Amino acid sequence: MISKKLLTTSIVIGVALAGYFLYRNKPSVLKPEHPPKNDSLMGVPTTSLGEKAKAYSGLLAPKLSEEEKASDCKSSLESIETLPLQTLIYDLSNGRLTLDAKCLFLNKKIAPSLAGFPEVCKNLKSENPDKECIEKLFFYKAARIHQATIGENLDSLQTEVIIHKLIALMMDQSFSTPEGLQLIRQVGGKLYERLPNSDSAAKAAMLGYIGDDNLSEKNKVALDALLTEAREKFPENWEIYEMDLMRLKRSNEGDFKNRIVSFYESNGSSPIGQYYMGCLNWSEGKANAAQEFFRTANLNAPSDKRFSETYQKSMASKPPDKVCSVQIGFNPDNF
Repeated sequence: MISKKLLTTSIVIGVALAGYFLYRNKPSVLKPEHPPKNDSLMGVPTTSLGEKAKAYSGLLAPKLSEEEKASDCKSSLESIETLPLQTLIYDLSNGRLTLDAKCLFLNKKIAPSLAGFPEVCKNLKSENPDKECIEKLFFYKAARIHQATIGENLDSLQTEVIIHKLIALMMDQSFSTPEGLQLIRQVGGKLYERLPNSDSAAKAAMLGYIGDDNLSEKNKVALDALLTEAREKFPENWEIYEMDLMRLKRSNEGDFKNRIVSFYESNGSSPIGQYYMGCLNWSEGKANAAQEFFRTANLNAPSDKRFSETYQKSMASKPPDKVCSVQIGFNPDNF
C-alpha cells in the first residue's frame, strides 16, 4: 500500500443491507436455477447487482466437507449455502435456523471479519432486523459460497456468485499474498468484463493491482490501461480518481502533484479536489493552507468521515506527520 509522505491507504468494505428486507408472510424458499454459461448483464441492469446478490437463491446443492457433514450444524450450513438471504433471515428470526459459533468452520483469515457472529443474531426480530446481524450473515454466506466454488471456471458462474467471491477475498486478507492478489485480479476483472458500464465493477477490476506493491511490468501496463479507460468513462468517480493518484504517486512524483493541481483548477468546488490540495500543501509543510482546504472539503462533504477526521488531525499535528489517507470503498449495493 501507499505509505509515503503524503498518503496512507485503506480498503473499506461496507454493505448496507438492513433496509432491504420487508417481511409480510414467510418468504418462499426459492430453488436455485442452473447458472448460465454467460451472465448477460451488459449495459444498465434493471436491478442493481447488489440487489441481485442479496436475492441470490444459492447453490444448486451444498458443498460441505466431510467434517461439516458429520457436525450438528450440517442442516444450518446447507441452508446458508442453498437458500436466499431473505429466507435465512426469516428462519433465524423465527427459530427455524440456528447458528453455533463452534461449528462455523471459518478460515482463520476470515474470522476477524466476522467477530461477534453468530451471537449478534440471537435476538433477531423479523419486524426490525438487526443491521450488524444481516451484514455478517451476508459476509458468512459470501465466505461459504467462495469456498464452495474455489477452482471453478469463472465463466461458468453467475455474476452474483462472483460478487460473493470478491467480498470473501477481501474479508480473508487476500491482499496480503501474491496468490490472493492474483485471484482478486481475476475475479474483479471478470466482474468488469460482465459489467463494462459499471464504475463499481471497474473499481473491482483494479483492486488487485492497486493493493500490490510489487507489480510486474505486465501488470503495471494492465493497470495503466484500466485506469485510463475508467477515468475516461467515469470522470466523476472519486475513488477511481484516487486510484489514479496512487498509481502516479508510485511512478512519478511530478505527475502526481501536477494531476492534483490540474484537477483542482478544473474542479474547484469538488470536495475531493479540495482535500487533495490540502494533502499536497501539507506534504510541502504549508500547514495553514492545508487546514483551510481540509476545512472547506469537510464543509462541502460533511458526510465523508475521512474529511472531518483529516481536518481534526491536521489541527492537532504538524507536517510531516501523516494526516491524509486514500480510502477505496467497496459496497455491493453500489453495483
